[in-house]
Amino acid sequence: MRIAIFLALATLAFGCPDQDIQTFNSPPDALITSPAPDSVFDTATVEFVGSVQDNQTSPADLLITWSTNRDPDTPLNTDVPDSTGEMRFTATGLVPGEHVITLQVVAEDGASDEATDTITIAGDPPEVIITAPQAAVTYYDAEDIVFQGTVRDPDGLPFEATTLAVWTSSLETDPIQDTIVDDNGITSFTGLLVAGNHVITLTGTSPDGAVASASVAIEVGSVPPGLLDQDGDGWCPDGEDLDNNGQCEGDEIYGQPGSQDCDDDESAVHPGAEEICDGIPDNNCDGDIDETDRDADLDGFSPCQGDCDDGQPAMYPGAAEVCDGLDNNCDTALLPGGESDADLDLYFTCDGDCDDDEILINPAATEVCDGVDNNCDGLVDEGFDADGDGFVNGNNADCADFFDEADLDCDDANTAVNPNAIEICNDWDDDCDGYFNENADPSETLADLETADGLAEVLPGFGHVLHLPPFASCPAATCPVLGGLVTICRNSETATGGFASAQDQVDLFVIEYDQLATTLGCAMNIGLAGIPGGHDYSLELYRVGDVMDPVSDWELVNASDNPSNQPEALSQDAFDFLDFSNDTFVIAVHNKGNWSCPTLGSYTLTVTGG
Repeated sequence: MRIAIFLALATLAFGCPDQDIQTFNSPPDALITSPAPDSVFDTATVEFVGSVQDNQTSPADLLITWSTNRDPDTPLNTDVPDSTGEMRFTATGLVPGEHVITLQVVAEDGASDEATDTITIAGDPPEVIITAPQAAVTYYDAEDIVFQGTVRDPDGLPFEATTLAVWTSSLETDPIQDTIVDDNGITSFTGLLVAGNHVITLTGTSPDGAVASASVAIEVGSVPPGLLDQDGDGWCPDGEDLDNNGQCEGDEIYGQPGSQDCDDDESAVHPGAEEICDGIPDNNCDGDIDETDRDADLDGFSPCQGDCDDGQPAMYPGAAEVCDGLDNNCDTALLPGGESDADLDLYFTCDGDCDDDEILINPAATEVCDGVDNNCDGLVDEGFDADGDGFVNGNNADCADFFDEADLDCDDANTAVNPNAIEICNDWDDDCDGYFNENADPSETLADLETADGLAEVLPGFGHVLHLPPFASCPAATCPVLGGLVTICRNSETATGGFASAQDQVDLFVIEYDQLATTLGCAMNIGLAGIPGGHDYSLELYRVGDVMDPVSDWELVNASDNPSNQPEALSQDAFDFLDFSNDTFVIAVHNKGNWSCPTLGSYTLTVTGG
């Protein structure tokens, strides 16, 4: 009692030690509740159901991700669960094969959990064939029965991955054999069956999980071991018929390996028989298999019988020759007309490859604008002549690169527009030469203008002359010329012109004086008005030297560019030293737009000196 009181007082005197109370936060839980593990579906649409829980985060705040190992970078679903933590969704378009489905949950603090489930999406069912045993053959429980069949893809070709084959009997609880087919899709073995009526079933499972089966009904009789010689070759399944009574009995039953007829339905098969090329790989029953005498592809011919490819059922002597790139009838000659693929584009001439030397020309190629039938449909550059006028679309880059300009249609939506069309008076460039309405109205005249002597030699092709009259008296005017004062005055002259077509891009007017000036003029004023509405133009004054080369020796003295079709005036002062005695001056009126057809009006050009 004294000790207890002392401890109580000590506790009151010294107090209680500090305590740190912590709360443990467990990670979230993820669970896939449906479908069941290892489920197989024959559809690409599957419903998934899962459940997630976390003691710190509400279901709505959990980060959920469903995914498959077949495409891990693309989630199947990321929806949030309901208030109970359950979620369900339906995935579509799942590719055939095995899928490892993962449900991942991540809480707000970063803690996570995953659940996985493995399912299989089956593709098209395989082709399953039983070649032995056969319903028309009698079998006995005392002899080995040959089982043989194939499990291949729907096209009859072997699968490239593991393919399962399961043999069962309606009278047997366990499978007769559960195995994997060989590289040719063949399953083959021998075994005993109990007497009775059997339904033998071969079930094949493709690599992606698709299942198919085939069945045959046979009767197995009950006969003492070695009793019968069914094929009459002198050998029984368990002995030799020495007295030729059709049975093996007594001392004729050996019961030793190598003394049994391994196929009592085939007289060419028995111990001591000659190994011949007959499609039977073991005539003498010694267990040594002649692979050249095995019909691996079950087409009825073994290699030694002339099968040139025992892994290809479509190739054997006498087979029909078809366009598949194979020597179907094994005569070493391909189908006349061409089963070769010289350009390696996977198309043969008999497939419709119209140029087997060019890999980009075949029935699956894309037609391009290059003058060639790329897709072998008998049409050249289809789709690039939309209006059907025989000229390809000049606005297509491929067409423009390959064809000459004379073959290019500048408006592939208008059959009346192409390089062979006749230009008429309308709103488009009929013949695709870049000009509108050229020659539609070839007339173009200037009122009563004379041609200066020698002008045709100076400016070949241009006959427009602006003829200025003699100098006349005028009010006094002065201008500074070479430090002196000169008074000179010239009358004005007006000429009328018009652009009749878009081909007519420029009118030139050569200034000629009735009286040559030996002094310098003060100024030249040029006015232009009356251009047809809606067209742009420029007005330019050139001085041409003694050589009179219209390309290299024309000097642009002044110019004005008018994009708004307004009256225009151009003034040239005397300080540019206009020496009319030695120089020729040319006025150029440039058409810079598409002119109406016919001309809606003429323009007026006025030159005034003074």
